[in-house]
Amino acid sequence: MDFSSLRRILVCLRYGIGDVVMETPALRALRRASPRAHITALGAAPATALVARNQGVDEVVAVQGFGLRHWGDYGDAAATAEVERWLNEQNFDAVLDVSHAVTCVRLALWRRGGLFLDSGEGALPAILARNGSGQDAVIEDIRRGWGLELNPANPPGLALEQDERKDATLILRGLGLADDRQVVAVSAVASSPLKRWPEERLARVADMVADELGRPVLILAGPEAGDAQHVLASMRRQDRVRLANCLPLRITAAVLARCRALVCNDTGLLHMAAAVGTPALAVFGPTDPRIYLPRHAGCVAVEPDVACPLRRRNTFGPPACIATGRCLYSDLAGPGGCVTHVSTEAIMAACRRVNEAAQDKREEHVA
Repeated sequence: MDFSSLRRILVCLRYGIGDVVMETPALRALRRASPRAHITALGAAPATALVARNQGVDEVVAVQGFGLRHWGDYGDAAATAEVERWLNEQNFDAVLDVSHAVTCVRLALWRRGGLFLDSGEGALPAILARNGSGQDAVIEDIRRGWGLELNPANPPGLALEQDERKDATLILRGLGLADDRQVVAVSAVASSPLKRWPEERLARVADMVADELGRPVLILAGPEAGDAQHVLASMRRQDRVRLANCLPLRITAAVLARCRALVCNDTGLLHMAAAVGTPALAVFGPTDPRIYLPRHAGCVAVEPDVACPLRRRNTFGPPACIATGRCLYSDLAGPGGCVTHVSTEAIMAACRRVNEAAQDKREEHVA
């Protein structure tokens, strides 16, 4: 595909935060292939914020502005009319990844027609069979579907601006934390209760980080601050911990870039940490780390000691338990599902390894 001839390109971003991070190498490659084109990225907030600056796109549009609320939203008559008006006004030469657009947008694009280049999701089984990762599969699907030359060795990256780095330093100092990459961040944020490791266990790990490893702890709160408050309230060493209430995503990434490591669930923060070069320890439950663990050398996954036979092992997307909101495997049944079968001791042991492997003076990550 000769991208240099295109003048207006629409990229329909993947939906989740981690998914958007995984496609950042493709956005940068698209910019190089289309230096004169106006590139618009259409996706869902808050993930759209990650590509709003310095990621190779000229304009970012969130579907919430059309009144759309989730990936499967068909939209009402007003939303459909607004999407169609916007598409007519923009008059894109090419649309990339229609299949990843919110349903209302996808249907409007199909009705309108035009040049579509779509990556789909077909490469994953073969990539995993070669011991590759979900990230490798995303890049291979885009290479095939867009016809864009991509170097699979180029990792995802979030190119932070100087003002964002400065804001992160000021936030850490305001919390009484030194900007010396010694802080260990922890987060109880999860997109589903079935992916959330119990907060009281995370508190025990945070106490170990403070007591045994001698590291200050920063709890990163999400939009629902109750999870972070529960971790804080369950800790013994509250004198060694600070709480950062819901920060903008790119500022969160800048804060993570100033941390020694992150302990979290399988969530977008995991991919953000890897994208700024920070080691991360992630607790996995119903999702497969072969697919979703970033390939950054400092990222470590800990899984339940009992394998769920219903886990998706060759396809992207949430397993059936997350869609239904309950564990579907009787041997692991319970309010928290399989993620609760990850022991505190296993996380502590992995945390010690991550701490030992993390360099005190990590080289600045280049996106």
